[in-house]
Amino acid sequence: MFAFLRQIRATVASWWSEFTLQTKLMAAATLVVSLIMSGLTFWAVNTIQEDARLGDTRFGRDLGLLLAANVAPLVDENRTEIARFSHRFYSSTSSIRYMLYADAEGNIFFGIPFSESEVQNSLTIRRKIHLPDNYAENTEAPMV
Repeated sequence: MFAFLRQIRATVASWWSEFTLQTKLMAAATLVVSLIMSGLTFWAVNTIQEDARLGDTRFGRDLGLLLAANVAPLVDENRTEIARFSHRFYSSTSSIRYMLYADAEGNIFFGIPFSESEVQNSLTIRRKIHLPDNYAENTEAPMV
């Protein structure tokens, strides 16, 4: 095995020695420029992805607060307009995949595009959101 590797090394060294100094320097310079450009491209793509992720997070948080401000009074009054409002909002926004409404214990009482009220029989699975440990139950701001 080592003899085979030595033979390959000798073949590459013999092949490399046939090139002039100018050709070797151009190959080395090309390699350095290629590595630098790859590094810059990687950095730029990562920066763009991070900015997009931050924008998505801000959009989600702001959208959640906007929805909470409009839905919280309806929940307090126990009005059924939540479904209509949420469905209209969900239909007009392509950036939202789903919406879930849960109580303080984490029990989901309404969701779009699926809802527990659609099918209720003995085979229905009860869904529940696991709330974070640092969630304050007496807070005025809704959890988004």
